[in-house]
Amino acid sequence: MAEAIIYDATLNPTKDEVLSEHSPIVEPLGSYRAVDRDGEVGIEVLVGRDVNGALRQFGVSYRDAGAKLDDELTPMDHSVLGARSVAPLTTDPVAVRELIQTILAGDEGASFSNGEPIFAVRGTGQTRDVALGAVEIEDHNEYTSIGSVAIDGDKQRYQLRITREILSAQVAEPEDLALVRADDGAILMRLEVWK
Repeated sequence: MAEAIIYDATLNPTKDEVLSEHSPIVEPLGSYRAVDRDGEVGIEVLVGRDVNGALRQFGVSYRDAGAKLDDELTPMDHSVLGARSVAPLTTDPVAVRELIQTILAGDEGASFSNGEPIFAVRGTGQTRDVALGAVEIEDHNEYTSIGSVAIDGDKQRYQLRITREILSAQVAEPEDLALVRADDGAILMRLEVWK
């Protein structure tokens, strides 16, 4: 299991402020993460409740401000790492690559350097030694990313969809490619891959 380094840092804007500005979450509960193999991009899915009490999630990536994406949500000042850029997870090819890797390989989500994540997650795939190359994003919205990815050297199409509302009854079937909550198999993200 990869480890996400969690800094004791002051953020401006805070994650709560990012959520209130860009998501339906009004009561943050925690998050889960994936790790960029190159150590450049922070990958986090924030989880919380909306005004109706539904369990929702909102995925973001964090980059150095000098490498910001066109779809930046907000600049962020990080007291340890400096000027950062926050973007929707679905617009960041590094974040998408690492989540596809986690799903296909059946890996666990990242552990946190300051303790276990509140939401433990795992991929449902069975290809432990899968090798992913570059992701090219062709279309996206807040919850969906569509494009192409090199899987074991073969360029394939993908669609990654973040579940808007986490429902305990929505559990992955054995044939599903998904990121699921580790304790009950509830689907957090669905992946489709084709040639």
